[in-house]
Amino acid sequence: MRYKLRSALTREPLESDGYPTEPWIRPNWFYVDGASALVRVEGRGTPTVLLRWRHWPKNFQLASNLEKRGRRFPELGVLIGGRDIRVTQVGDLRLAVRGTFGISDAVLARELETILRQERRFWGEPGGPYLVTAARLEEQAGGYFTGVGKGDAFAMVATPSMTLNDMRVFLAHEIFHTWNPLRLGRSAGATDYWFSEGFTDFYARRLLHRGRLIGPQGFLDLWNEMLRTYDLSPARTMTGPEAAKAFWTDPGAERLAYQRGALLAAIWDHRLRAQGSSLDVVMQRQAGAAGERPDAPLMELFLAEMKAEGVDADADIQRFIEAGTPLEPLPDVFAPCADLEVKRTPSFDLGFTPIMNGEGQMVVTNLRPDSAAYMAGLREKMVVIRKVSGTNGVADLPYNLEVRAADGRTATVSFVPAGTGTVAYRQFVLRAGATPAVCDLSQ
Repeated sequence: MRYKLRSALTREPLESDGYPTEPWIRPNWFYVDGASALVRVEGRGTPTVLLRWRHWPKNFQLASNLEKRGRRFPELGVLIGGRDIRVTQVGDLRLAVRGTFGISDAVLARELETILRQERRFWGEPGGPYLVTAARLEEQAGGYFTGVGKGDAFAMVATPSMTLNDMRVFLAHEIFHTWNPLRLGRSAGATDYWFSEGFTDFYARRLLHRGRLIGPQGFLDLWNEMLRTYDLSPARTMTGPEAAKAFWTDPGAERLAYQRGALLAAIWDHRLRAQGSSLDVVMQRQAGAAGERPDAPLMELFLAEMKAEGVDADADIQRFIEAGTPLEPLPDVFAPCADLEVKRTPSFDLGFTPIMNGEGQMVVTNLRPDSAAYMAGLREKMVVIRKVSGTNGVADLPYNLEVRAADGRTATVSFVPAGTGTVAYRQFVLRAGATPAVCDLSQ
């Protein structure tokens, strides 16, 4: 069979183009997700493929996870190539990059290889080839980064202002998807997202810390950002069916799966460690059970392993996932590393509504004259070139926006997005003298 692919791009990729869900094919390079380019023949079941590159110019660098021995499913494939592709190898990790970023290829490849090695060590797996592909997007409204896990590969795109600190936990999360849920049993889809996404967030943070890629405070900062968002989310009382149905349409429902799963993982790990075990043991045994029964439902295997360790998790799932009861971790859930405390701050009030226009630019709309943003000099219909600093939902840290007015003049507007009300949310506080080894929470 022979067929042609049509490119979804007729120019260099922009931030608003996001991830290449359809092929990006340009005169001197291409970036293609296997799900959008490799056809299936109806009635042939689930096919696997083995890729061989033929008849390409010698000055084209080419990379794909479908090249390796052992056939792969086409939807788990990624292909990149071009005259300006750079390939860096560190251990088992191969990095194929197009475009320049704020971090060198060598530093990024070493970081990725450390994450991969740490996660493989957790699962007790031997080494093997792993591919990461990356393409640059031109910035339009600030830093942007996204990607898709491909089993033994990760395909990503990013704007040049993204730093390693911006990307690190996302990279760890996506690489962990090599195992969760793919090697832990048959997933039920959206109803299992709290497990496949939330547990993956839990272990991304844990294993980054154990690999010393972040310190104890960095570990807690990741948790605190999630806790603040969860405690202040209007979606936190959604039932399980409501959250699963709205996962792809409601950002609050999407985040809820990550939040609930991570919090439940922390609660169960705390309970298991008090009994001399840990969630690590449960996950590793579940992977072993799934290897023997690959078609067994993921949740059936998980509940069985939890029960074997003395914890009946089903009642918690019914209460916190299905019924939507808000999660309340114990204050010592991360003891002896940190304590959980309640923090009260002014409510968050941005003072305007940022809207993406048809040109992919972030535009100021509905700006209130009584807002701190207006008093700092922001005006209706200004274009936000980039957000220099500031965190959505955090009222006590300044926002610094680089903006452009209608006459083309640019400026930096600085303000504190504090409202008139007060909000309360939980935060972890590092205990005095807590060392990295203590905060590993190994047992």
